Amino acid sequence: MALHLPARALALAFLLSAALPAAAETFLVVVAETDDGQPSAPPLAAREGIFSALFDAEQIGFEVPADWPPQRAEELRRLAQEAGAGIVATFVVDWHQERQPGGALRVRGRGSIVLVDALTGRETASVAFAVGNEGRERTADRPRLGLEIGNALVEAIRSSAAGR
Repeated sequence: MALHLPARALALAFLLSAALPAAAETFLVVVAETDDGQPSAPPLAAREGIFSALFDAEQIGFEVPADWPPQRAEELRRLAQEAGAGIVATFVVDWHQERQPGGALRVRGRGSIVLVDALTGRETASVAFAVGNEGRERTADRPRLGLEIGNALVEAIRSSAAGR
């Protein structure tokens, strides 16, 4: 079941509170982005949006380079610990674009996020999400939708911290 922005943030907050330490503020971020199932070309909107949102919220994020081959969970946890990150955040995002009459682009992104405590290995269930610019094609482009994905993560972190 795909969750949209407010519901997704609440679901992430619930999952974070159950699985992650209260002082979680440093992340190792892994983002896999595709366009209709094919690897996305830079710039990677979700990746940039997630890091922009973390930076704006004064959270620390380290990234796994986009051109790295997929890593096993144990290896990602080890990399997170070496970087001082308490959480591994793994995002998978698939984008779809359609040209609309008048030249505007309708963009949709669907994906999931899994968060893992780098020390204990506790992992949240995969939470599906969906973002789109339907009805705001001229004002919300792909980078804006990427930022919305990042902002939902930050909102979930704040909700989780406030609930402790």
